[in-house]
Amino acid sequence: MTTTHRAQTDAPPAEHAAPRPHYTVQAGAPDIAILESPQGQPVRVQPGSMLDGWGAVTAITQSGSGWVVHTEHGTIR
Repeated sequence: MTTTHRAQTDAPPAEHAAPRPHYTVQAGAPDIAILESPQGQPVRVQPGSMLDGWGAVTAITQSGSGWVVHTEHGTIR
């Protein structure tokens, strides 16, 4: 008869990632956008800019009459 033992770990359960900071696009042009930060401050971004919680800006594109900021972890409209 073979007995199987399962190893127990003391690792805590996986935590959910913190919500990303809320930015909104205020203005845009090819390869540049002005976002409003969660604190209400203007933030100028371009491809390569880093945004807390969002990672690097990968592109800025026009969508209809608005602009979209694409990042490593999602899009900001």
